[in-house]
Amino acid sequence: MRRTWLWTGLLALVSGCELFSAHADVAATAASANLESRQLADLMSKVKGIQPTRAGADFVIRYWTDYILFANAVADKVNFADSSVVSDAMWTEITEMRGVAWHDTLLVHRAGITDAAVDSAYNLGQIRALQHILIRADSGSPDSVMAKARKRIDAIYAQVKAGANFGKLAEKESDDPGSQKQGGMLGVGPRGRFVSQFDAVGWALGPGQISPVMKTRFGFHIVRRPPLSEVRDEFRKYLIQSASAALDSIYLDSLAIRNQLTIVPDAAKLLKDAMKNPEGALKDQKPVATFTGGVVEMSTLVRWAGALPPQFTSQLRQGDDSTLRQFVRVIGQNVLLMRQADSAGIRISPEQWTEVHDLFLTQVDTVKALLGITGQGFVDSAATGARSELLAAHVLDYMNRLGAGTAKLRPVPFQLAPTLRLRYPHQTIRSGVDEAIRYLTDPGRAEDSATHAGNQRRGPVMQPGGPPPVPQGGAPAPAPPAAHP
Repeated sequence: MRRTWLWTGLLALVSGCELFSAHADVAATAASANLESRQLADLMSKVKGIQPTRAGADFVIRYWTDYILFANAVADKVNFADSSVVSDAMWTEITEMRGVAWHDTLLVHRAGITDAAVDSAYNLGQIRALQHILIRADSGSPDSVMAKARKRIDAIYAQVKAGANFGKLAEKESDDPGSQKQGGMLGVGPRGRFVSQFDAVGWALGPGQISPVMKTRFGFHIVRRPPLSEVRDEFRKYLIQSASAALDSIYLDSLAIRNQLTIVPDAAKLLKDAMKNPEGALKDQKPVATFTGGVVEMSTLVRWAGALPPQFTSQLRQGDDSTLRQFVRVIGQNVLLMRQADSAGIRISPEQWTEVHDLFLTQVDTVKALLGITGQGFVDSAATGARSELLAAHVLDYMNRLGAGTAKLRPVPFQLAPTLRLRYPHQTIRSGVDEAIRYLTDPGRAEDSATHAGNQRRGPVMQPGGPPPVPQGGAPAPAPPAAHP
């Protein structure tokens, strides 16, 4: 899927809330099921790379909680095919598709790149399209490997000098998988994209010229600079993309100015506090920015932050006030952008709706199968009154198989997980987590495992109330009507 400035990735919300009192031998609860401290310690010991720390425990608990709540939703006969469920769970994909459609609409109205501009960019030479054939022989390879590679590239070079088609030779002979299928084409770009030896040769070539055999740490190359007639379209696309990026920035800034986007004075502190518990902040309606005719609530901010890569979210938690305020501004601009898309009637197509609908159901069915909860028998068993034990058994079995390497990891669909966390009660119990860590770090605790494993005390658990949550924030993902998605 293409990416606009709206999204740079996805992130499952990681948060556990200590909401209720419980005994120290229970580390977490979800719906009606308990994860005992000894069970948590056992799971942590089986997962490769998990350290006996609270962070390690939280990682395992997050997955356990998501799986329990998902299984509970299956037992509750939640209709995952319902359009409101799909549109909420696939909010990021739908918003991305709508953002791309609106962006493309804007591009249609922007000035095109003239032939004269393309000619000028090619002849100026500050950006270039290069083409190569690589015979791989990494630095440090044995002399016999180097000699064989050199003999092969020399034979290819002889064919090039005899007039053979360079692109067809690259498709047949090159060891560079990234460019081989494109006839050795490396795309258009400025100097500095490649290792220095390659750049030096590429920037010394005139239009249509071919280099002698040259060597880099990757092996032996033959480099060609295609004439303008062969790369005119590639140059045009590069110039359009470069101009579009600059115009996008100007457009977003103008949106903020026209709509008087204003960041509230304490926005940085509010965001920093919210990032300590993003799950709780999904219900926070406190404004962090205002604009003509509306506000950006904290819930909106956190939901958009939830679609960013984990490394970005980590930086956000540690960012200074200037960085945090800039983040609020960017999200405010995106909210304004999607409001314009709404006003313009931008919707995803029926084909796109079918795509996200089918993708979501495939993800749901995959997790069901891995947890072993696909049949009516599971739903019937869950209605008999032993639901908590049933949920725990299925989830622990799957997570044990994960730890043993006999099952594949498949998370609960990205945006469905926080929705289920809003719908059903769950908690992380720090005293129980600490008890699990002691099991892993204190050898004496292992001797007492049988006693702890048999202790079944459970704290009180709240029952879910109210209807399923609706999408939060300023850019909800509407469920397309059947006739006009």
